[in-house]
Amino acid sequence: MDIGLGEDGYAEFTGVINMPINDQWSSRTAIHMQQKDGWVTNINDGKMAGAIENTAARYTLAYENDMVSGTLMLE
Repeated sequence: MDIGLGEDGYAEFTGVINMPINDQWSSRTAIHMQQKDGWVTNINDGKMAGAIENTAARYTLAYENDMVSGTLMLE
């Protein structure tokens, strides 16, 4: 887990969980969020320019044995 804070309302979070299911199956979940307040107001529409708001997630399911391996990844 990683958390970051900064000026102008900046905040960032990254979290990852690896979870073995059994000897052949495993899973991983990762989440990343980032946000920052805008730093200038657009006089035409009143919205803040320079603002950041990103969110991402990934789930991975993996299978492996002596003969074959496979991975399913959802983003």
